[in-house]
Amino acid sequence: MKLRNAGYKIRFAPGAVGKTKVPETLTGLTLQRLRWDAGLIAIWCRRCIGNISPLSPNFRLIEALVIFDVIWFLIALPLVFPIYCVWLWSQIGEFAFTLLGAILIGLGALDIFVCLVARVPFRLFPYVPLYTLMQILVIRPIRMVALVGELIFVYSRRDDYIPKQQRWRLS
Repeated sequence: MKLRNAGYKIRFAPGAVGKTKVPETLTGLTLQRLRWDAGLIAIWCRRCIGNISPLSPNFRLIEALVIFDVIWFLIALPLVFPIYCVWLWSQIGEFAFTLLGAILIGLGALDIFVCLVARVPFRLFPYVPLYTLMQILVIRPIRMVALVGELIFVYSRRDDYIPKQQRWRLS
């Protein structure tokens, strides 16, 4: 983001390889996701929100669209989902479980379709339903906890992964 704000263009490099340490336990994954998802608020909402203003010197339409996309799909919708579930229950009662179950099955079918189109090896297909369940039952609640925690308690100011001299910029 600093490079883009400095005027550089970021281009796609098909041969680039990104490496990271993958958490090997559910606890490690949870701590990583809490850090990363809290970073959505710290970076996109606190540091980059000024880039959506046409009056900003760093304004570019494509940047503003990316910021809106992140804020809408990764922050707003996960925070509104529990409210939607309560509203859905209040409107249609127990049929809400059936509806949400049908949506879950539809998402699983969509995942399988995407894997077919992307030519994912068939030996990996048994994991596709597990991926969908993991995203909905584990990752989504972790994301909601991280977002609410960052909004209320601003955990990023105490995050050991952010150098102390940089933490003040997250305010």
